[in-house]
Amino acid sequence: MKLSPKLEQYRIRSGDYATRPGERYGAFQIPGPAGRLLLVLATDGESFKPVAGFDGLYEVSNLGRVRSLAKTVPMPHSAIRTQPQQFLSEEKMEKGYRRVTLCKGHREMDKRLVHVLVADAFIPEGKHLPEINHADGDKGNNAVWNLERCTAEYNMHHSIERGLRHGVTAEQIEQIKQLSPEEIDAQFQFHQSTIRAIRAGEHRNVNPEPPVRCDPFHIAWEHVSVSIKGNRPPNWREMCHVKDLFWAPDECVVQFHPAAADYVNNMNTCLHMWRCTAQEFPTPPPSLIGIKELGTIG
Repeated sequence: MKLSPKLEQYRIRSGDYATRPGERYGAFQIPGPAGRLLLVLATDGESFKPVAGFDGLYEVSNLGRVRSLAKTVPMPHSAIRTQPQQFLSEEKMEKGYRRVTLCKGHREMDKRLVHVLVADAFIPEGKHLPEINHADGDKGNNAVWNLERCTAEYNMHHSIERGLRHGVTAEQIEQIKQLSPEEIDAQFQFHQSTIRAIRAGEHRNVNPEPPVRCDPFHIAWEHVSVSIKGNRPPNWREMCHVKDLFWAPDECVVQFHPAAADYVNNMNTCLHMWRCTAQEFPTPPPSLIGIKELGTIG
């Protein structure tokens, strides 16, 4: 969710829905297409937990951001300065990993990898799973749903499958088992000891121990609720107007009709829009909706 700069003029700054300018979420009163004021509540689903060993000093979020908490700092001559909450800048390491510097006191500085902080806060530890893998191969994407605890062997196998390091993929192993020695020599450049191990069934590809990922509860859902003063819910034009203010044209946003057992309805005249940040949301082909070339009829 990337809030449009024009939204700041509609942000509610006092009363029950007050939020600060520049926040990633908030409450807004937005003029609708027909002039009716729309009350919009928006959140990006970011949640924070304390950084282990630094309680009261730092927190890490499910989106992979680390922040220092507000604190008072003693100054010379008995003065006290209040240091506001702020997000830490990340250092990009040679292999692409990100790390931040945490401090205790004035001189104790500790450099920590961001993906380790996120995993320690949100992903339960699994037996014999000492490593943390980036599922999409991007070491800068430290959102919790992109991380998984795994074995070293699984981590290496995943890197090979994604082309991040050299090695034998599962598909290549199956090909080598079925080809003649001459065909193997023509198609592959692996060492002969590796070829012999594969053909003898001795090459270990990946540990069967499955990785451990985060609880689905920690996946961030961008969410906007829309209501109008009065006795009717927002119409299609009004919902489209709000969608265009909070999301890009190419982003898929949905409204849900959940199973009856999961249904929640606190306000009959309030509608909601959601976007899952962890993965692309599956959508039906346009032909199941109508004929795009016809445009809007009536």
